[in-house]
Amino acid sequence: MPPQTVGHYTIEHELGHGQSGTVYLARDMRLDRRVAIKVLNRADKDAWAEMLQEARLASCLDHRYICTIYDVGEVEAEGGNLPYIAMEYVDGPSLVEKLEDGPLEPTLLLRFAVQLCEALAYAHEHGVNHRDVKASNVLISPDAEAKFVDFGSAARSPRGQLVSAQGDLWAFGTLLYQMATGEDPPSRTVAGSRGKLKLPRSVPSGLAAIIERCMDTDLARGYHSASEVLRDLQIESDHPDSPPAKSKYSPKPQHLLFLALVLVVTAAFFIFGVGIARHLRPSEAPSSPNAQPYSPPRAATPGAKTQMREGGRPDVKVWVNSRTMKYHCPDSPWYGRTLTGQYLTQKEAQKAGYAPAYGAVCQ
Repeated sequence: MPPQTVGHYTIEHELGHGQSGTVYLARDMRLDRRVAIKVLNRADKDAWAEMLQEARLASCLDHRYICTIYDVGEVEAEGGNLPYIAMEYVDGPSLVEKLEDGPLEPTLLLRFAVQLCEALAYAHEHGVNHRDVKASNVLISPDAEAKFVDFGSAARSPRGQLVSAQGDLWAFGTLLYQMATGEDPPSRTVAGSRGKLKLPRSVPSGLAAIIERCMDTDLARGYHSASEVLRDLQIESDHPDSPPAKSKYSPKPQHLLFLALVLVVTAAFFIFGVGIARHLRPSEAPSSPNAQPYSPPRAATPGAKTQMREGGRPDVKVWVNSRTMKYHCPDSPWYGRTLTGQYLTQKEAQKAGYAPAYGAVCQ
């Protein structure tokens, strides 16, 4: 039987249970709000130490997409005092339940991915590694906000040292794969190099590249921080490269054929009419006696210096985006921030066929 009260919380009903304990929906009688109470099923010193460690790590993280910790304590039971933790109640399903209906559509997937990656980047910046990133530890609020819960396996990096993010990043890539496909990856040791994951065509290529890089077992090719992943997810979210979905109001093939036929006939009549007019109208000489025939500009002398005729400074370093075949100048907000690319001189970029982004060369 569940306890009637836990501290100053009144238990309403059970929300779920696992190997380590049970989670209840309760009401905080002091502050008159609903909370989630997790009660461990062990009454020993190790259980209390584990609960206190989880509460301390999670409570130092004040982030919108991380479940807030309110309180810790103990509740009397037959076998001894059981430790409990009171936390924010998220009135929504877990990501596991959300995926029971199949993979998420790209827009919602990117929304959840950005939110969860923001939370991971924030935790890593504060020296906390979650170490248990999975769908069952993500809850979805009614406002379509994804929140990380359960920091029971979390660990803090030693003071003055950066937290190792590789485990969280690989698990986050697995989470993205599950949201994109509705299934688990084919193998937890699969190398995530391009094309190895065989993601569905419905997944935008930019998002697929992010997932593959997160799960790449070659550390030289993979991401090194959650902030790098977040940067690429935000770019992909702002500029998704997926083809637009077909609308029910889109023209049908027979309508397009009819429109093409009308355009061809109209163009034929126009060309025919122009030809007749030219045949009937005598040619006219230039009205101005000072008119001069056009002559092309003279070529630059061999001794011309570093300035290209229309290309600005040839030696300035630009960022080329191999996906769009454009290059960005150093003052561009996309300089060095696209999913794929490299640094070249402006002359090398133009020679390789890259066009200046926004039509502006680098001066």
